[in-house]
Amino acid sequence: MPPDEPASRADPRRAEADPDNVEGGADHHGGRHSGKRGPAPWVRVVGVAVAVGLLGGVLSSLLFSGTDETSKGDGEVRSLREVVAELSTFIEDRRSERFRHPVKVSLLDDAAFEKRLLEDAEEDREDIEKTEELLGVLDLLEPTGGLFDALNRYLSAAVLGFYDPKTDELVVRGVETGPFVRLTLVHELTHALDDQLFDLDREEMTEADDERGLGFSALVEGSALTVESAYRRSLTPSERSRASREEGRFGDNLPSVTIPEVIPALVGFPYEVGEDLIATIERHGGMPALVEAFSRPPTTSEQLLHPDRYIRGEGPITVDPPPADGAVIDQGSIGELTLQLMLGKVLDDAGDVRRATEGWGGDWYVAWREGSRTCLRATFAMDTEEDLDELVAAIETWSALNDDSQVDAGEDSVTLTAC
Repeated sequence: MPPDEPASRADPRRAEADPDNVEGGADHHGGRHSGKRGPAPWVRVVGVAVAVGLLGGVLSSLLFSGTDETSKGDGEVRSLREVVAELSTFIEDRRSERFRHPVKVSLLDDAAFEKRLLEDAEEDREDIEKTEELLGVLDLLEPTGGLFDALNRYLSAAVLGFYDPKTDELVVRGVETGPFVRLTLVHELTHALDDQLFDLDREEMTEADDERGLGFSALVEGSALTVESAYRRSLTPSERSRASREEGRFGDNLPSVTIPEVIPALVGFPYEVGEDLIATIERHGGMPALVEAFSRPPTTSEQLLHPDRYIRGEGPITVDPPPADGAVIDQGSIGELTLQLMLGKVLDDAGDVRRATEGWGGDWYVAWREGSRTCLRATFAMDTEEDLDELVAAIETWSALNDDSQVDAGEDSVTLTAC
């Protein structure tokens, strides 16, 4: 991926999607920027969820090796071992691949599981606090300084298991292995297989300052969701009904935590679009195309919202960083997804939001501080003049409702400044 097919929207400004371009820290502009590097803030939220288990258990391998560390009795371990063997066979048959090696599994009670889950969370505090500031500038949430703690409280209750690709270890919350838990374990096992085949621990994705990390997450999640859906279809009607009831009870037991609505939208996005992405890839070239996709994952939310553009190899339009009015504290790409969420706050009709954003071609933002305020300046390029006119009108509507903002429209781009 992407295959050698001509893009239907030929645009000399668009680069061919090529994540190999980022070795040595070079970004998709072919150079380096001054200022803070790292994932765009809206991608950081997804990245933190990945790091602590991806809201329900995502990256995993359930093959046992040697003696498993556990706080549960031998009977439960044997039961889980049997379930793992059954699910592993299902996944291998579905993917026509074999697990390369076993991975240690730790079965923990709630207290021990939550402690293990969040043991490295403090490392993400600065990134999440910056994310909260910048999402506040875009009017996507009200910054209170409490996002980090709220997100961790929610994740500590919502995650059933997580796989650490750095240690090849799966950590599972001690629960009965009913149909809902088995669905979760199938999802996790698929991640483990992908990790063994393709290596999911990729620093060039987690540290990218554009949307490569988001694109990779959607590919990884879509792969697991596709196998999970196949397993769900293999269950009997009564098992599917029980799985729905178990999932409902699990959701009912989650703590009451105030989370800005934009956070679930960002964290859930790879799950929302991932399965359709995989279906598009497999329709194009079957399993070999999926294997190739792990070598060249999607690089933008545009490619996830419109997977045909990924198939055609349409990378983003190169956009030069706009000037900052102070020392740059952050920079990156906003992307079509976040642009949709932002304009969805001021445009009542979903069709208007789609028309204003679906011609997204590329963007770049820089952020700086003015006293106690955080400011952001973003330049957007669109595919056609008509697309640009539609975006300008939408951003001007947004600006009219947000103080301390300014819109500057040019011949081939539009720049938004907001504090």
